[in-house]
Amino acid sequence: MGTAVAGQDAPARIAIERQAAGTLNAALTISYYDPALDYQLGSQSARRDVSARRAGTIALPAMIDAATARGIVEARLAREWAGRTIAQIAVPWRHLDLAAGALVTLPGHSGRWRITERRFEAMRLTLTAQRLAGGGGVLPPASAGSGLPQADVPLGPTSLALLDLPSLGDDLAAAPTLLIAAAGVSAGWRRAALSLSLDDGASWQPIGQTARPAIIGQAATVLGPGSTRLRDGVNSVDILLLNDGMALAGSDATAGSATANLALIGDELVQFATAEQVAPRIFRLGGLLRGRRGSEWATVGHAIGDRFVLIDADSLLGWPLPVSAIGRSIRVAATGAGDPAAAEATIMFQARALRPPAPIGLSVTARADGALDVGWTRRSRLGWDWLDAIDAPLAEESERYQLVASRADGQPQTLVATMPALTIEAATLAAIGGDGPVSVAIAQIGTTAASLPPAIFTA
Repeated sequence: MGTAVAGQDAPARIAIERQAAGTLNAALTISYYDPALDYQLGSQSARRDVSARRAGTIALPAMIDAATARGIVEARLAREWAGRTIAQIAVPWRHLDLAAGALVTLPGHSGRWRITERRFEAMRLTLTAQRLAGGGGVLPPASAGSGLPQADVPLGPTSLALLDLPSLGDDLAAAPTLLIAAAGVSAGWRRAALSLSLDDGASWQPIGQTARPAIIGQAATVLGPGSTRLRDGVNSVDILLLNDGMALAGSDATAGSATANLALIGDELVQFATAEQVAPRIFRLGGLLRGRRGSEWATVGHAIGDRFVLIDADSLLGWPLPVSAIGRSIRVAATGAGDPAAAEATIMFQARALRPPAPIGLSVTARADGALDVGWTRRSRLGWDWLDAIDAPLAEESERYQLVASRADGQPQTLVATMPALTIEAATLAAIGGDGPVSVAIAQIGTTAASLPPAIFTA
Protein backbone atom coordinates (compact mmCIF):
# COMPACT_ATOMS: atom_id res chain seq x y z
CA MET A 1 0.00 0.00 0.00
CA GLY A 2 1.12 3.56 -0.60
CA THR A 3 0.99 6.57 1.68
CA ALA A 4 -2.02 8.79 1.01
CA VAL A 5 -1.06 12.28 -0.13
CA ALA A 6 -3.66 14.62 1.45
CA GLY A 7 -3.89 17.27 4.11
CA GLN A 8 -6.82 18.69 6.13
CA ASP A 9 -5.33 22.17 6.35
CA ALA A 10 -4.12 22.42 2.74
CA PRO A 11 -5.23 19.72 0.30
CA ALA A 12 -2.75 18.59 -2.36
CA ARG A 13 -2.82 20.31 -5.74
CA ILE A 14 -2.36 17.71 -8.49
CA ALA A 15 -1.60 18.29 -12.21
CA ILE A 16 -1.55 15.29 -14.55
CA GLU A 17 0.65 15.08 -17.68
CA ARG A 18 0.54 12.27 -20.24
CA GLN A 19 3.29 11.36 -22.76
CA ALA A 20 2.19 10.96 -26.40
CA ALA A 21 1.44 7.35 -27.35
CA GLY A 22 3.48 7.66 -30.56
CA THR A 23 6.71 7.98 -28.56
CA LEU A 24 6.22 4.64 -26.78
CA ASN A 25 6.95 1.11 -27.87
CA ALA A 26 3.88 -0.62 -29.30
CA ALA A 27 5.66 -3.96 -29.09
CA LEU A 28 8.54 -5.32 -27.06
CA THR A 29 10.60 -8.48 -27.65
CA ILE A 30 12.95 -10.14 -25.21
CA SER A 31 15.73 -12.57 -26.21
CA TYR A 32 17.20 -14.98 -23.69
CA TYR A 33 18.80 -18.42 -23.36
CA ASP A 34 16.17 -21.15 -23.09
CA PRO A 35 17.02 -24.56 -21.55
CA ALA A 36 14.13 -26.06 -23.55
CA LEU A 37 15.93 -25.08 -26.75
CA ASP A 38 19.24 -26.68 -25.76
CA TYR A 39 20.32 -23.26 -24.43
CA GLN A 40 19.87 -21.59 -27.79
CA LEU A 41 18.35 -18.11 -28.03
CA GLY A 42 14.63 -17.91 -27.43
CA SER A 43 12.32 -14.93 -27.73
CA GLN A 44 8.98 -13.77 -26.33
CA SER A 45 6.97 -10.71 -27.32
CA ALA A 46 4.36 -8.40 -25.81
CA ARG A 47 2.19 -6.07 -27.90
CA ARG A 48 -0.46 -3.37 -27.36
CA ASP A 49 -3.31 -2.71 -29.77
CA VAL A 50 -2.53 0.94 -30.37
CA SER A 51 -1.82 3.08 -33.41
CA ALA A 52 1.87 3.54 -32.54
CA ARG A 53 4.24 1.28 -34.48
CA ARG A 54 7.43 1.55 -32.45
CA ALA A 55 9.04 -1.71 -31.36
CA GLY A 56 11.76 -2.27 -28.79
CA THR A 57 14.01 -5.16 -27.82
CA ILE A 58 15.54 -6.50 -24.62
CA ALA A 59 18.68 -8.66 -24.80
CA LEU A 60 18.75 -10.58 -21.51
CA PRO A 61 22.00 -12.56 -20.98
CA ALA A 62 20.34 -15.04 -18.66
CA MET A 63 19.04 -18.61 -18.72
CA ILE A 64 15.28 -18.57 -18.05
CA ASP A 65 12.21 -20.44 -19.24
CA ALA A 66 9.63 -19.15 -21.71
CA ALA A 67 6.99 -18.34 -19.06
CA THR A 68 9.42 -16.25 -17.03
CA ALA A 69 10.56 -14.41 -20.14
CA ARG A 70 6.97 -13.72 -21.15
CA GLY A 71 6.25 -12.33 -17.70
CA ILE A 72 9.27 -10.04 -17.87
CA VAL A 73 8.44 -8.59 -21.26
CA GLU A 74 4.72 -8.15 -20.48
CA ALA A 75 5.56 -6.41 -17.18
CA ARG A 76 8.14 -4.18 -18.89
CA LEU A 77 5.71 -3.06 -21.59
CA ALA A 78 2.99 -2.47 -18.99
CA ARG A 79 5.38 -0.30 -16.94
CA GLU A 80 6.28 1.77 -19.99
CA TRP A 81 2.63 2.51 -20.76
CA ALA A 82 1.60 3.12 -17.16
CA GLY A 83 4.63 5.34 -16.68
CA ARG A 84 3.56 7.66 -19.50
CA THR A 85 1.28 9.35 -16.89
CA ILE A 86 3.12 11.82 -14.64
CA ALA A 87 1.66 13.73 -11.67
CA GLN A 88 2.96 17.05 -10.37
CA ILE A 89 1.84 17.32 -6.70
CA ALA A 90 2.10 20.37 -4.47
CA VAL A 91 1.67 19.60 -0.72
CA PRO A 92 2.43 21.39 2.58
CA TRP A 93 5.86 21.12 4.18
CA ARG A 94 4.48 18.66 6.73
CA HIS A 95 4.92 15.95 4.03
CA LEU A 96 8.71 16.29 3.97
CA ASP A 97 8.89 12.65 5.06
CA LEU A 98 7.91 11.65 1.49
CA ALA A 99 11.23 10.77 -0.18
CA ALA A 100 12.01 9.86 -3.78
CA GLY A 101 11.09 6.21 -4.35
CA ALA A 102 8.17 6.20 -1.94
CA LEU A 103 4.86 4.70 -3.09
CA VAL A 104 1.82 6.93 -2.71
CA THR A 105 -1.86 7.10 -3.59
CA LEU A 106 -3.47 10.26 -4.92
CA PRO A 107 -6.96 11.42 -4.03
CA GLY A 108 -9.25 11.15 -7.03
CA HIS A 109 -6.79 9.00 -9.02
CA SER A 110 -6.70 5.22 -9.06
CA GLY A 111 -3.64 3.03 -8.69
CA ARG A 112 -0.30 3.57 -7.04
CA TRP A 113 2.33 6.13 -7.86
CA ARG A 114 6.08 6.27 -7.27
CA ILE A 115 7.74 9.54 -6.32
CA THR A 116 10.61 10.20 -8.71
CA GLU A 117 11.60 13.73 -7.70
CA ARG A 118 10.86 16.29 -4.96
CA ARG A 119 11.58 20.00 -4.52
CA PHE A 120 11.11 22.18 -1.40
CA GLU A 121 10.70 25.90 -2.00
CA ALA A 122 8.92 28.66 0.03
CA MET A 123 7.70 26.21 2.65
CA ARG A 124 5.98 24.24 -0.10
CA LEU A 125 6.86 20.70 -1.20
CA THR A 126 6.49 19.80 -4.89
CA LEU A 127 6.57 16.10 -5.82
CA THR A 128 6.83 14.40 -9.20
CA ALA A 129 5.26 10.95 -9.30
CA GLN A 130 4.95 8.34 -12.02
CA ARG A 131 2.02 5.99 -12.29
CA LEU A 132 2.76 2.30 -11.72
CA ALA A 133 1.34 -0.58 -13.70
CA GLY A 134 -1.32 -2.67 -12.07
CA GLY A 135 -0.49 -6.27 -11.25
CA GLY A 136 -2.19 -9.56 -10.77
CA GLY A 137 -3.38 -10.08 -14.33
CA VAL A 138 -3.27 -13.46 -16.03
CA LEU A 139 -0.36 -13.69 -18.45
CA PRO A 140 -0.89 -15.12 -21.94
CA PRO A 141 0.51 -18.64 -22.36
CA ALA A 142 4.18 -18.84 -23.36
CA SER A 143 5.81 -21.51 -25.48
CA ALA A 144 9.52 -22.03 -26.05
CA GLY A 145 8.86 -23.33 -29.56
CA SER A 146 11.11 -25.96 -31.03
CA GLY A 147 14.87 -25.88 -31.42
CA LEU A 148 16.94 -26.64 -34.48
CA PRO A 149 19.12 -29.52 -33.29
CA GLN A 150 22.24 -30.16 -35.30
CA ALA A 151 23.41 -33.72 -35.61
CA ASP A 152 26.98 -34.26 -34.47
CA VAL A 153 28.89 -35.35 -37.57
CA PRO A 154 32.62 -35.83 -38.01
CA LEU A 155 34.36 -32.89 -39.63
CA GLY A 156 36.69 -34.99 -41.71
CA PRO A 157 39.97 -33.94 -43.30
CA THR A 158 40.28 -31.04 -45.74
CA SER A 159 40.59 -31.44 -49.51
CA LEU A 160 42.23 -28.56 -51.43
CA ALA A 161 42.08 -27.54 -55.09
CA LEU A 162 44.29 -24.77 -56.48
CA LEU A 163 42.97 -23.14 -59.64
CA ASP A 164 44.68 -21.00 -62.25
CA LEU A 165 41.80 -19.87 -64.45
CA PRO A 166 41.24 -17.36 -67.23
CA SER A 167 39.21 -14.30 -66.30
CA LEU A 168 35.66 -15.38 -65.43
CA GLY A 169 34.01 -11.97 -65.30
CA ASP A 170 33.61 -8.93 -67.50
CA ASP A 171 36.48 -7.00 -65.90
CA LEU A 172 40.06 -7.25 -67.10
CA ALA A 173 42.33 -8.99 -64.60
CA ALA A 174 45.13 -6.64 -63.55
CA ALA A 175 47.22 -8.83 -61.21
CA PRO A 176 48.09 -12.52 -60.81
CA THR A 177 45.49 -14.22 -58.61
CA LEU A 178 45.46 -17.77 -57.29
CA LEU A 179 42.02 -19.28 -56.66
CA ILE A 180 41.64 -21.71 -53.76
CA ALA A 181 38.71 -24.13 -53.36
CA ALA A 182 38.33 -26.37 -50.33
CA ALA A 183 35.90 -28.87 -48.87
CA GLY A 184 35.90 -31.89 -46.56
CA VAL A 185 35.30 -35.58 -47.01
CA SER A 186 32.46 -35.16 -44.51
CA ALA A 187 29.42 -32.90 -44.90
CA GLY A 188 30.20 -31.49 -41.44
CA TRP A 189 33.32 -29.70 -42.72
CA ARG A 190 33.09 -25.91 -42.66
CA ARG A 191 36.39 -24.00 -43.03
CA ALA A 192 40.13 -24.32 -42.61
CA ALA A 193 43.02 -21.93 -41.97
CA LEU A 194 45.31 -21.40 -44.96
CA SER A 195 49.04 -20.81 -45.39
CA LEU A 196 50.93 -20.15 -48.62
CA SER A 197 54.53 -20.75 -49.65
CA LEU A 198 56.30 -19.17 -52.63
CA ASP A 199 59.65 -20.89 -51.95
CA ASP A 200 58.70 -24.57 -52.08
CA GLY A 201 57.89 -24.81 -48.37
CA ALA A 202 60.96 -23.06 -46.96
CA SER A 203 58.69 -20.37 -45.46
CA TRP A 204 54.96 -19.98 -45.05
CA GLN A 205 52.64 -17.00 -44.65
CA PRO A 206 49.08 -17.21 -43.23
CA ILE A 207 46.44 -16.01 -45.69
CA GLY A 208 43.26 -16.35 -43.64
CA GLN A 209 40.49 -18.89 -44.01
CA THR A 210 38.95 -20.77 -46.90
CA ALA A 211 35.74 -19.58 -48.50
CA ARG A 212 32.54 -21.56 -47.95
CA PRO A 213 32.75 -25.29 -48.87
CA ALA A 214 33.17 -25.84 -52.60
CA ILE A 215 31.69 -28.70 -54.60
CA ILE A 216 34.70 -30.84 -55.37
CA GLY A 217 35.09 -34.32 -56.79
CA GLN A 218 36.83 -36.35 -59.44
CA ALA A 219 35.99 -37.95 -62.77
CA ALA A 220 34.76 -41.53 -62.39
CA THR A 221 34.77 -42.07 -66.18
CA VAL A 222 36.89 -40.69 -69.01
CA LEU A 223 35.63 -37.56 -70.75
CA GLY A 224 36.30 -38.12 -74.44
CA PRO A 225 37.54 -35.48 -76.88
CA GLY A 226 34.83 -33.12 -78.11
CA SER A 227 34.25 -30.13 -80.34
CA THR A 228 34.26 -26.64 -78.89
CA ARG A 229 32.06 -25.26 -81.69
CA LEU A 230 28.73 -26.93 -80.81
CA ARG A 231 27.21 -28.57 -77.77
CA ASP A 232 28.79 -31.98 -77.24
CA GLY A 233 25.92 -34.42 -77.82
CA VAL A 234 28.16 -37.50 -77.77
CA ASN A 235 30.17 -37.39 -74.56
CA SER A 236 29.12 -37.46 -70.94
CA VAL A 237 31.17 -37.86 -67.80
CA ASP A 238 30.45 -39.32 -64.36
CA ILE A 239 31.62 -37.23 -61.41
CA LEU A 240 32.23 -38.73 -57.96
CA LEU A 241 31.66 -35.95 -55.40
CA LEU A 242 33.69 -35.64 -52.23
CA ASN A 243 30.91 -36.18 -49.67
CA ASP A 244 27.24 -37.12 -49.37
CA GLY A 245 26.17 -33.54 -48.70
CA MET A 246 27.15 -32.39 -52.19
CA ALA A 247 24.90 -32.48 -55.26
CA LEU A 248 24.83 -31.23 -58.85
CA ALA A 249 21.80 -29.99 -60.82
CA GLY A 250 21.18 -29.31 -64.48
CA SER A 251 20.47 -25.86 -65.87
CA ASP A 252 18.65 -24.47 -68.91
CA ALA A 253 20.73 -21.29 -68.64
CA THR A 254 23.91 -22.73 -70.16
CA ALA A 255 22.75 -21.76 -73.66
CA GLY A 256 22.66 -18.07 -72.80
CA SER A 257 25.08 -17.70 -69.88
CA ALA A 258 28.85 -18.12 -69.98
CA THR A 259 29.00 -18.93 -66.26
CA ALA A 260 25.94 -21.13 -65.59
CA ASN A 261 27.02 -24.58 -64.37
CA LEU A 262 30.64 -23.80 -65.20
CA ALA A 263 33.06 -26.43 -63.90
CA LEU A 264 36.69 -27.42 -64.20
CA ILE A 265 37.37 -31.03 -65.22
CA GLY A 266 41.08 -31.65 -65.36
CA ASP A 267 42.27 -28.41 -66.96
CA GLU A 268 39.21 -27.96 -69.20
CA LEU A 269 36.41 -25.56 -68.39
CA VAL A 270 33.02 -27.03 -69.32
CA GLN A 271 29.37 -26.15 -68.85
CA PHE A 272 26.80 -28.89 -68.29
CA ALA A 273 23.09 -28.73 -69.01
CA THR A 274 22.06 -31.99 -67.30
CA ALA A 275 23.13 -33.74 -64.12
CA GLU A 276 21.66 -37.17 -63.30
CA GLN A 277 22.48 -39.00 -60.09
CA VAL A 278 23.35 -42.57 -61.05
CA ALA A 279 24.78 -43.80 -57.73
CA PRO A 280 25.54 -42.44 -54.27
CA ARG A 281 27.71 -39.32 -54.75
CA ILE A 282 27.98 -39.98 -58.52
CA PHE A 283 26.38 -37.60 -61.04
CA ARG A 284 26.38 -38.04 -64.83
CA LEU A 285 26.90 -34.73 -66.61
CA GLY A 286 25.62 -34.21 -70.16
CA GLY A 287 24.76 -31.49 -72.65
CA LEU A 288 28.35 -30.28 -72.41
CA LEU A 289 29.79 -27.06 -73.77
CA ARG A 290 33.50 -27.77 -74.12
CA GLY A 291 36.71 -25.77 -73.93
CA ARG A 292 35.16 -22.68 -72.41
CA ARG A 293 37.18 -19.48 -71.93
CA GLY A 294 40.00 -20.57 -74.23
CA SER A 295 40.58 -23.98 -72.62
CA GLU A 296 40.05 -25.92 -75.87
CA TRP A 297 43.64 -27.14 -75.60
CA ALA A 298 42.55 -29.28 -72.61
CA THR A 299 39.67 -31.10 -74.36
CA VAL A 300 41.92 -34.13 -74.99
CA GLY A 301 43.90 -36.26 -72.60
CA HIS A 302 41.24 -36.66 -69.92
CA ALA A 303 41.51 -39.59 -67.51
CA ILE A 304 39.71 -41.22 -64.60
CA GLY A 305 40.55 -39.26 -61.47
CA ASP A 306 40.62 -35.84 -63.16
CA ARG A 307 39.77 -33.21 -60.55
CA PHE A 308 36.32 -31.62 -60.67
CA VAL A 309 35.50 -28.20 -59.17
CA LEU A 310 32.18 -26.40 -59.64
CA ILE A 311 33.06 -22.76 -60.32
CA ASP A 312 31.15 -20.62 -57.84
CA ALA A 313 32.57 -17.24 -56.85
CA ASP A 314 31.30 -17.61 -53.26
CA SER A 315 33.28 -20.82 -52.75
CA LEU A 316 36.57 -19.60 -54.25
CA LEU A 317 39.13 -17.62 -52.28
CA GLY A 318 41.18 -15.36 -54.53
CA TRP A 319 44.70 -14.58 -53.29
CA PRO A 320 46.86 -12.00 -55.13
CA LEU A 321 50.39 -13.06 -56.03
CA PRO A 322 53.43 -11.06 -57.16
CA VAL A 323 54.31 -11.05 -60.85
CA SER A 324 57.48 -12.92 -59.91
CA ALA A 325 55.32 -15.92 -58.97
CA ILE A 326 54.37 -16.53 -62.64
CA GLY A 327 55.96 -19.74 -63.84
CA ARG A 328 56.80 -20.91 -60.32
CA SER A 329 55.47 -23.64 -58.06
CA ILE A 330 53.00 -22.40 -55.43
CA ARG A 331 52.17 -24.46 -52.34
CA VAL A 332 49.13 -24.01 -50.09
CA ALA A 333 48.45 -25.78 -46.80
CA ALA A 334 45.10 -26.00 -45.00
CA THR A 335 44.43 -26.91 -41.38
CA GLY A 336 40.86 -27.54 -40.23
CA ALA A 337 39.36 -28.83 -37.01
CA GLY A 338 39.17 -32.35 -38.45
CA ASP A 339 42.66 -32.49 -39.96
CA PRO A 340 45.17 -34.79 -38.25
CA ALA A 341 47.84 -33.05 -40.34
CA ALA A 342 47.81 -30.09 -42.71
CA ALA A 343 46.44 -30.80 -46.18
CA GLU A 344 48.70 -29.50 -48.96
CA ALA A 345 48.31 -28.79 -52.67
CA THR A 346 50.77 -27.53 -55.29
CA ILE A 347 50.30 -25.78 -58.61
CA MET A 348 52.62 -24.52 -61.33
CA PHE A 349 51.19 -21.04 -61.57
CA GLN A 350 50.89 -19.55 -65.08
CA ALA A 351 48.58 -16.57 -64.39
CA ARG A 352 46.13 -17.59 -67.12
CA ALA A 353 43.85 -14.64 -66.32
CA LEU A 354 46.62 -12.33 -67.55
CA ARG A 355 47.26 -14.25 -70.78
CA PRO A 356 45.27 -13.71 -73.99
CA PRO A 357 43.75 -16.87 -75.46
CA ALA A 358 45.74 -18.56 -78.21
CA PRO A 359 44.85 -17.47 -81.77
CA ILE A 360 42.40 -19.61 -83.76
CA GLY A 361 41.29 -19.93 -87.39
CA LEU A 362 44.81 -20.63 -88.64
CA SER A 363 45.31 -20.60 -92.41
CA VAL A 364 48.32 -20.86 -94.70
CA THR A 365 48.70 -20.22 -98.43
CA ALA A 366 51.79 -21.20 -100.44
CA ARG A 367 53.01 -18.56 -102.90
CA ALA A 368 54.70 -19.17 -106.23
CA ASP A 369 57.99 -17.76 -104.95
CA GLY A 370 58.12 -20.35 -102.15
CA ALA A 371 56.93 -18.04 -99.39
CA LEU A 372 54.00 -18.82 -97.04
CA ASP A 373 51.17 -16.39 -96.27
CA VAL A 374 49.98 -17.13 -92.72
CA GLY A 375 46.77 -15.77 -91.19
CA TRP A 376 44.81 -16.27 -87.98
CA THR A 377 42.04 -14.81 -85.85
CA ARG A 378 42.87 -12.86 -82.73
CA ARG A 379 41.00 -13.52 -79.49
CA SER A 380 40.73 -11.43 -76.36
CA ARG A 381 40.54 -11.85 -72.61
CA LEU A 382 37.40 -9.69 -72.85
CA GLY A 383 36.01 -11.10 -76.06
CA TRP A 384 33.70 -13.86 -74.86
CA ASP A 385 30.38 -12.17 -75.64
CA TRP A 386 29.08 -12.53 -79.21
CA LEU A 387 28.83 -9.08 -80.80
CA ASP A 388 27.66 -8.94 -84.42
CA ALA A 389 29.94 -7.01 -86.80
CA ILE A 390 32.23 -5.93 -83.92
CA ASP A 391 35.71 -7.30 -83.25
CA ALA A 392 36.61 -8.46 -79.78
CA PRO A 393 38.44 -5.72 -77.83
CA LEU A 394 42.23 -5.99 -77.81
CA ALA A 395 42.48 -5.81 -74.00
CA GLU A 396 46.29 -5.46 -74.23
CA GLU A 397 48.61 -2.47 -74.46
CA SER A 398 49.46 -3.37 -78.07
CA GLU A 399 48.83 -6.11 -80.62
CA ARG A 400 51.86 -8.38 -80.97
CA TYR A 401 52.45 -11.98 -81.96
CA GLN A 402 55.42 -14.30 -81.87
CA LEU A 403 55.76 -17.03 -84.50
CA VAL A 404 58.26 -19.86 -84.31
CA ALA A 405 58.76 -21.77 -87.59
CA SER A 406 60.55 -25.11 -87.42
CA ARG A 407 61.24 -28.43 -89.17
CA ALA A 408 62.52 -31.74 -87.92
CA ASP A 409 66.29 -31.49 -87.38
CA GLY A 410 66.15 -27.85 -88.47
CA GLN A 411 66.99 -24.50 -86.86
CA PRO A 412 63.79 -22.80 -85.60
CA GLN A 413 63.25 -19.22 -86.72
CA THR A 414 61.41 -16.65 -84.55
CA LEU A 415 59.29 -13.97 -86.22
CA VAL A 416 57.23 -11.09 -84.84
CA ALA A 417 53.95 -9.68 -86.19
CA THR A 418 51.82 -6.70 -85.19
CA MET A 419 48.68 -7.86 -86.99
CA PRO A 420 46.99 -11.28 -87.42
CA ALA A 421 48.84 -12.06 -90.64
CA LEU A 422 52.46 -12.58 -91.72
CA THR A 423 54.42 -13.73 -94.76
CA ILE A 424 57.22 -16.21 -94.09
CA GLU A 425 59.67 -15.50 -96.85
CA ALA A 426 61.37 -18.28 -98.81
CA ALA A 427 64.74 -17.22 -97.43
CA THR A 428 63.49 -17.70 -93.88
CA LEU A 429 62.18 -21.16 -94.72
CA ALA A 430 65.52 -22.02 -96.26
CA ALA A 431 67.30 -20.85 -93.11
CA ILE A 432 65.32 -23.34 -91.05
CA GLY A 433 66.81 -26.30 -92.93
CA GLY A 434 65.91 -29.77 -91.79
CA ASP A 435 63.45 -32.16 -93.38
CA GLY A 436 59.70 -32.50 -93.69
CA PRO A 437 56.85 -30.00 -93.40
CA VAL A 438 57.11 -26.66 -91.64
CA SER A 439 55.38 -26.26 -88.26
CA VAL A 440 54.48 -22.78 -87.10
CA ALA A 441 53.58 -22.00 -83.47
CA ILE A 442 51.77 -18.69 -82.91
CA ALA A 443 51.37 -16.98 -79.54
CA GLN A 444 49.84 -13.59 -78.82
CA ILE A 445 52.02 -11.44 -76.58
CA GLY A 446 49.88 -9.86 -73.87
CA THR A 447 50.71 -6.95 -71.60
CA THR A 448 52.03 -9.29 -68.89
CA ALA A 449 52.45 -12.72 -70.52
CA ALA A 450 51.95 -14.66 -73.75
CA SER A 451 49.08 -17.00 -74.63
CA LEU A 452 49.41 -20.62 -73.51
CA PRO A 453 49.72 -22.99 -75.20
CA PRO A 454 50.61 -21.50 -78.61
CA ALA A 455 48.48 -22.38 -81.63
CA ILE A 456 50.36 -24.75 -84.00
CA PHE A 457 49.76 -25.66 -87.62
CA THR A 458 51.81 -27.60 -90.18
CA ALA A 459 52.31 -26.58 -93.81
